[in-house]
Amino acid sequence: FFFQAEDGIRDFCLSRGLGDVYKRQANSDLFLRVNNFPKPGETISALDQFSKNGGKGANIAVAASKLKTETYFAGQVGNEELGKALEQEMSEADVKLDYLRRLDNVKTGQAFILIDLSLIHI
Repeated sequence: FFFQAEDGIRDFCLSRGLGDVYKRQANSDLFLRVNNFPKPGETISALDQFSKNGGKGANIAVAASKLKTETYFAGQVGNEELGKALEQEMSEADVKLDYLRRLDNVKTGQAFILIDLSLIHI
């Protein structure tokens, strides 16, 4: 399996007989727990927050590797704290990172996810 975040890597991998390539991404997800989603124009405060590594490509690569499938992630991250954390987690999950590029002047992507606690019924 190969997962990538930029155009051109698919052809590169396929030309070397490396297998299937999927266009996906890796990013750092910041989860914010709130009492309610904000209304348009409203500013609210989060009750708490936590971060997790994410992005469809990175998540799928880690999951496939945990199933003992030889898995590669091809793409790019920033050469900063968030990118290094993503790289470390994928490496610890035995995802092959031969085709991961670390870019000095680029920030790793981030996603912000609001969790509306009023919608959670446990």
